[in-house]
Amino acid sequence: MTRPAGLLVTVCLLAAGCSRTAPAPAGGVPYRLGDRDGRLTMALGQLTLVFEGIPADPSANGTTGTLFVSGSGGGSVDVGRVSVKHKEADGICTVTVNSTVTFKLAEGGAKLVIGDKTYAVNEARTVSVAPDGTPR
Repeated sequence: MTRPAGLLVTVCLLAAGCSRTAPAPAGGVPYRLGDRDGRLTMALGQLTLVFEGIPADPSANGTTGTLFVSGSGGGSVDVGRVSVKHKEADGICTVTVNSTVTFKLAEGGAKLVIGDKTYAVNEARTVSVAPDGTPR
């Protein structure tokens, strides 16, 4: 292969999205814990939940993970005073934060259901969650 042809192949592969980085896990929704005005936040895609009844913990700031929608099983992450438990079954991931607020990820992780409201995970939005788990 000539040098210009090799360069062309490399450029085409990069443009097509081929790289050495691992792809995002199938069926997974990445999350990141944070702090807004002393309240715990959880960013899921472009959607951010602010838990009004859960104080932020500096040791949990920046904690990241992935919540899976496909498959079955579950687990938990405990960092400082923050606990995130999740259970996967039948295409739904049920998440409970600090044993007080529960929400679900559905439709392959594209939708978040909390209380009687449904939000798109890929929509830039901030949702305040009352201490009783209802969205405001």
